This record gives sequence, C-alpha cells and structure tokens, in this order.
Amino acid sequence: MTKSIPITLDKKRNLRYDWAALETLEETLGISLADIGNKLAGSVQLSFIKTLVWAGLLHEDGELTLEDVRGFLDLSRIAEYATAVGEAFTAAFPAPSKDATAKN
Repeated sequence: MTKSIPITLDKKRNLRYDWAALETLEETLGISLADIGNKLAGSVQLSFIKTLVWAGLLHEDGELTLEDVRGFLDLSRIAEYATAVGEAFTAAFPAPSKDATAKN
C-alpha cells in the first residue's frame, strides 16, 4: 500500500497517490505522469497544487471537489502544501527492495 503523508487543511487529512489518484491526475490535468513529475520539480501554479492536493485526498473522501479543496487552502501555507505533495508523490514510487532487485 502506498504511504500516506499527513497534512492539515480543514482538519487533519492524509495525502496518498495510489494508482487511482495518479490516474485521476492524468485525466484531470490532461498530461502524463512523467509530465506531472516534471511540473512538480519546477515552479507550479496554484491550480496545479490544488489539483494535486484534491487527487491525493480522494482515497479518504471520494466526494471531495476541487472547490472544496480550494476552500481548505491558505496562501500563507503554500510551501507546506508543496512539501507535503512532494513527499506524498515521492512515497508513491518507493525504491525497489533489495529482494526485488536481486530477482530481476
């Protein structure tokens, strides 16, 4: 299971980028997973951060909308959100274990 990263918004929540979240991001943003990763590494737009947070929360509440998430976000905490999103995105792609590497 993909690791969750805690984030405080309207309440304590957990970001997780599992298969469903990543697929939702690709569909919503209209770009590939590689392009999402590249955008994360550069300067990002507010709407991009909002969409990433939204998709990362859907595992907890599938009824959340982008408008809901916009209401949770505070511009003064943008760096905190970006850090949490980056950590959760990285956690979605753990390094292969030594056992898995040895089998290949």
